[in-house]
Amino acid sequence: MISQDVISLLYPIKNESDIKIGVVYTQWNGRLIEMMYYDAISTFKQYGIKENNIRSVQVPGAVEIPFAAKQLAETNTFSGILTLGCIIKGDTPHFEYVSMSVTQGVTQLNLTYNIPFIFGVLTTNNYQQALERSGIKGKEFAISLLNMIGLSQQLKK
Repeated sequence: MISQDVISLLYPIKNESDIKIGVVYTQWNGRLIEMMYYDAISTFKQYGIKENNIRSVQVPGAVEIPFAAKQLAETNTFSGILTLGCIIKGDTPHFEYVSMSVTQGVTQLNLTYNIPFIFGVLTTNNYQQALERSGIKGKEFAISLLNMIGLSQQLKK
């Protein structure tokens, strides 16, 4: 099992009740994604984000994440967007193509829009690694997004 380091807010958020968060998560590897998703939502609520200020969109697989995240960003209503997925290496090069595609897509979104996008997509060698990581990463990804929202607020002063 992976040890869980303590992760906390580096940049406290102002006006938590006004923060709106988008979450894009995949249908593929649903059991693993479900663990990360519920941990992330729970973490957002723990830090004062209202449940009705969280909008979730499910997509079939990881390659579709950037498209849905872009659609959310274009509504100009979100303070940040969390992406959740899991790509497990198989016997073909498909893993590399999918991993590269979604990584580049989310990176491009971060450079295009004035809100943070968190790359919460596990890329693992096998199911066991994915299972271990999915049990802790939802919270870590959520706190990373909250940190980046707080940083954005601080830099806009």
